[in-house]
Amino acid sequence: MSDVQLPIRFAEVVAITASSALAGANLSISFITVPRILESPPHLLLKQWNNLFQQGKAFFPVASLIPAGSYFFLAYKQTSKLKLKLFGAAGALAVGIIPYTLLFMLYTNSKLLGKVDEAQGVYANQSGGDWDDVSSGSGRKHKKIFQGSRKKTAHELVDRWALLNLGRSAMMIASAAIGTWTVMMGINTGYEDGFGFYDFNDTMG
Repeated sequence: MSDVQLPIRFAEVVAITASSALAGANLSISFITVPRILESPPHLLLKQWNNLFQQGKAFFPVASLIPAGSYFFLAYKQTSKLKLKLFGAAGALAVGIIPYTLLFMLYTNSKLLGKVDEAQGVYANQSGGDWDDVSSGSGRKHKKIFQGSRKKTAHELVDRWALLNLGRSAMMIASAAIGTWTVMMGINTGYEDGFGFYDFNDTMG
């Protein structure tokens, strides 16, 4: 087995593992974490959602670059145009959660962050203390946003946020599925150096 295979093998493993793990993480947020925090009263719900949001905002965009970069590397090493396009699509889907968030979730995020700031102010006025005891706050100020003539409740907004988050999960699932399928297509053929995920010519003599 040639050492030339190692970077490709490594990229295949990293790409599929990372995209699958990120898909699972997003699914667990929408199907496990959010339903539990929706059982909380509004002020606690906002605290929990904001903590989840701040951690996710710092982690997921950067983490998505790992499978995306690996898929793009695999696409670069391809001689097959079909597999180049498939790996390119898998990479684009992985990093695509960033523009998806900006296009489809920014409005809901802004409304929720506005409620976080509003709750922080209410808590400070009523208790004379800092709402940091309850929540870290959003870190920024937002205008109150209304839906028609009625302002949506925190529970409605968090529920909608979880639904929109499934779009990011679907993109990662598609990325992992396309990547896995393309790697399996690479058996015996397809890479610049003549190596797929397995090269049976090495094992069969």
